[in-house]
Amino acid sequence: MDWYEFFEDLWDEIKDRGYYISGIALIILLPSILGAVNTPNIPFLTDIYAVIGEIGLFGSTNFFLTILSLCAIWGIFAASWDILSGYTGQISFGHAIFFGLAAYIGYWTSVGFDVDPALVGILGPRFNLSPAIALIFSGFICALLAVVVGILALRVKGPYLALVTLVIPLITASLFKLNEFYPITGGDHGFPSVPDILTITGNLDTDTLNFYIFSIAVLLVSVGIMMLIAYSRYGLIFQSIREDEDAAESLGINLAFYKIFAFAVSAFFAGIAGGMYAQYRHIAVPSFFDTTFSFTIIIMCVIGGIGSISGGVVGAFLLTIMIEILLGDIFPSSILEGVDILAFGLLLVITLRYMPYGLARAKPDQKKAVVFGILFAVAWAIVPYSNFIDYLSVINVENILMFLVMVLITIFTIPAIPVFIVSEFLGLFILEGLMGLTLNAKSLIKAKFLIYCIAGIPFAYYLPKVFKIVRLRFWGVWPSVGRYEPE
Repeated sequence: MDWYEFFEDLWDEIKDRGYYISGIALIILLPSILGAVNTPNIPFLTDIYAVIGEIGLFGSTNFFLTILSLCAIWGIFAASWDILSGYTGQISFGHAIFFGLAAYIGYWTSVGFDVDPALVGILGPRFNLSPAIALIFSGFICALLAVVVGILALRVKGPYLALVTLVIPLITASLFKLNEFYPITGGDHGFPSVPDILTITGNLDTDTLNFYIFSIAVLLVSVGIMMLIAYSRYGLIFQSIREDEDAAESLGINLAFYKIFAFAVSAFFAGIAGGMYAQYRHIAVPSFFDTTFSFTIIIMCVIGGIGSISGGVVGAFLLTIMIEILLGDIFPSSILEGVDILAFGLLLVITLRYMPYGLARAKPDQKKAVVFGILFAVAWAIVPYSNFIDYLSVINVENILMFLVMVLITIFTIPAIPVFIVSEFLGLFILEGLMGLTLNAKSLIKAKFLIYCIAGIPFAYYLPKVFKIVRLRFWGVWPSVGRYEPE
């Protein structure tokens, strides 16, 4: 065995999947970076986040972990839609039915749900399952429902299938709102929340950390299973159905079986996401069966990258953080509903124009531009507000190293200073001057960070290209080679 070739191939695989590996490592180590309770702190990274926390960019540790738990839930939901529509090409506009139904089934079958004695016959036998078992049980019920829906709906194709799946959650929501079912559905008011899967300790820090760990664990397991399916023989069959159904059928592929199988797998994980979301927020018919949920995950998958499973997760994290953390504080609640739709639309147009295959399947230079653009924005957001000279007030190894790190971050931002200064003036003029918003100190920091991201990503994309042109103009191929003079 040639060990050199083995390690060379291994390194190539790591480089090809570097973004995924670093992303998984980041979400696993994030509680330690944030300085959450009962976690060992990571030197320098924890200190840098403490600086970010002092200026109020991402809020408190508990708030940030809660939002990231929501990101994980949306990531599972988006990935579940992608394995149906992205791989098999069966466009579904009604995935919210599985999302909402799983929440209600989890509530009905969990310990602690009070049943009206007059409605016992309607509900049937009570199971009194533990919340964790009820979550999995609701996922299987959604999969069975998907089989029934698939038998009826998947015989139609294209826009007709999309319309059929769009109508189903609307019918379900109308039934759940009927007065006859009010004691078991709660009508428009719904229920407070699904009983918690995790034991509540009463300590907010511990409970928030536990739910984050649970959400990320379920995300990694769910996405891992869906990726195994996508990269297996079933995934190849799904893609063949998406590309050409007639050709796939001519090869002996049972179209009906594999379409229904994809529908069932997708519905199962959508049910898992819906059950977890019901623990995050209260259950109500208008929200849980709202088609906005279905269209939201479609936008997440398009921005992240349809047909890649991981693309839905990337889009879910990106859009959820933008809406919940940034836009929620910049814009008043009275106009936030319109702003998030506008933000989704703009991102969708930009993605389709410059990254038609989504962020997860973008070109390497585009991926690097997004990563370094966000790093530029974080660095330039914290440098003006951080007094890193104070680290030298107490001379020790950690403070000296932290001072050097902050100096390196400052140097890192120097090339982007003109871009950020101009974009800040223009952005704040639009927000405060034209839109008439009154930004407090917290909202101002977040508005500037959002502006820096908008300016930093194009800057990070074009900077290497400009450097290459300048290098070739003055030094030739490389400074050590000398300038190239064509004959």
